[in-house]
Order: sequence, then C-alpha cells, then structure tokens
Amino acid sequence: MTENIYWVLELDVHAGGLESFRALMLEMVAAANREPGTLNYEWNISTDGRVCHIYVRYRNCAAVMDHMASWDGNFSRRFTALATITRMSVYGAPDAQVKAALAGRQDALLCIAGGSYVSEDERRRETPEHRFKSAEEMRALFSAQRR
Repeated sequence: MTENIYWVLELDVHAGGLESFRALMLEMVAAANREPGTLNYEWNISTDGRVCHIYVRYRNCAAVMDHMASWDGNFSRRFTALATITRMSVYGAPDAQVKAALAGRQDALLCIAGGSYVSEDERRRETPEHRFKSAEEMRALFSAQRR
C-alpha cells in the first residue's frame, strides 16, 4: 500500500469571480509544483464556469501538513472569497496529525456548504460520525446496507 494521501474537492465558483479564480488557481498550482511532496495538483472548471473540481495527491502525511501550512498562509483567504467548497473526499491513510488538521476544518466546511456561520447557534454541526473511518468500519457499514 502506498503512503500517498489525496483528495478531490468540488467547488462552487462565485458569480463574477471566474477570471480571478482562474488566476488564483494558476498561482496555487505553481506554488504546489514547488512543494517536493505534492505529486499532482490538477483542476478543471465546468463549461458554464460555476463548478470546479480539484485533485491533489501528496507523497505522504508530512507533505499534506507542509501543503496545508503553505495554503493557509498564502491562499486560503483569497480562495474562500472566490469559491465555496461543496464536497471534499479524502483518500489514503491519513495519520492522526492530518486527521486532526482536517477535522478542525470540517466544522467550517459544514458551515460553508450550508450557507451558515460557525458563530450561529442554529446550524448543522459536526457529530462524532464526522470523522475518518477505518477500512474495516467502512466494510461493515456497506455490508450492513446490502442486507
């Protein structure tokens, strides 16, 4: 099994921001290409310019953490002003540090997807089920659904 960690993001590109978003993506790809642990960083925008998919693959968990630190400092504010993350799927075997870093963002991602704010009392919230499940747990969940 590989140590690679990768994810696929689906974004809603904000109306009127497509050209700025494209420019930011080019900047982000160039920065990712300078990171030795980022193996792939690809993106595609739908023909109507509203939906973007991003695929990123990292050598290992340390590379994920390096990328996240760089992204937070250089791109996160501009990125979230131009697009909303609507879906994120993570693959591989993230370690405890990566899981904790991503889990800390999950509550904010739920708010973004739901059009609410973290400070709101009446909103969708993270539950104990919002976590990475082991392969064994996923097999058990899917086998229970087939019965």
